[in-house]
Amino acid sequence: MTKLLEEYKGNNHEINNMERKADGKANHHCSNPFAHQIVSTMTSYFASKPVQITSDNEAVQEALGEFLRYNDFDKVLIEVTENVGIYGNGAILTFIDANGNVIVKGAAGRVL
Repeated sequence: MTKLLEEYKGNNHEINNMERKADGKANHHCSNPFAHQIVSTMTSYFASKPVQITSDNEAVQEALGEFLRYNDFDKVLIEVTENVGIYGNGAILTFIDANGNVIVKGAAGRVL
């Protein structure tokens, strides 16, 4: 998982730590952050539109809307989408805090 994160950051140690050629010529290689650009582009494309819920029951719609606002669900969705792009997996954890509120958080792919 660390290698995937390093690739995402543009730190390719295999390229950066290359030795000079035997004849003394330099190896002009550079590592590019293409993974970062691809993940950012795809995350923006996938998660840029806010989640909307519609229901015939006004009370249900209001309760779910409040739940999404309280948990800042758009931010959680972007975080999970970015983790999936970097690590290949991600998760949304749902739990109840000490006050009895339902909380939604994104789990980083490196800990799954």
